[in-house]
Amino acid sequence: MKLKLLLPLATVLALLMPATVSAQQQWQYKDANSIFTLRLPDQQSKPLFSTAVEPKETKPVETVKPVEVKPPAVVTYTVVAGDNLTKIGTAYNVEWQRLWAKNTQLAHPDRIDIGDVITIPEPSEQLSRALPAVVALPQATPGVAPLRSFDGSNTYDYGYCTWYVKNRRGASLPNMLGNANTWYGRAASAGMSVGTEPRAGAVGTTTRGSLGHVVYIESVNGDGTVNVSEMNYKGFGIQSFRTTSASEFLYIY
Repeated sequence: MKLKLLLPLATVLALLMPATVSAQQQWQYKDANSIFTLRLPDQQSKPLFSTAVEPKETKPVETVKPVEVKPPAVVTYTVVAGDNLTKIGTAYNVEWQRLWAKNTQLAHPDRIDIGDVITIPEPSEQLSRALPAVVALPQATPGVAPLRSFDGSNTYDYGYCTWYVKNRRGASLPNMLGNANTWYGRAASAGMSVGTEPRAGAVGTTTRGSLGHVVYIESVNGDGTVNVSEMNYKGFGIQSFRTTSASEFLYIY
């Protein structure tokens, strides 16, 4: 007794085998009932297993942030009584000329007030402000006679305006008048002639600034100005000459 297949053998094989074959890769099978062609896959068929290398997963490159370079902290100093640029510069190991060049808000090197804020420059900082020029002065003012005679020595500190004026006036000016801002009052107390009228050979005094300032009156002009010589106005120890308003000073004769 023969068993009959539910489906023809050709149909079953056709379902099992791939359809993509070449003309050379085929065989025929015959039985009593049917003839069918068996086709095998050729080299152009899709491989059963892929040999392609899967790409590796790449991580994103981390961006290195640049190091933030902070500017150096600004160093400042607040002026107190008795200060000057030389004293401040010595405390911070800075030449007074660099303090003058850095602090352009200052009108004159010798005029700083209590409460002024002085910025200390960096050692490598380039500063463009020009330094005050040194001006030659006459050695003496002719025709000025001392009103009173005091000790001819000079005990004021060299380089300051008080030393310079005492040096110009010599024995006609006492040593113990203190800082420039006390000269007018102490001279009056000592019995010296004082007043508001400018005269050649007089001492011009002002209380402006932390220590005040004194000048030597070289000559008086007819337009309300005076020609003065002084020290420490354009820098410590520097002698200079200028013309300024006569009303700027009170005078010791």
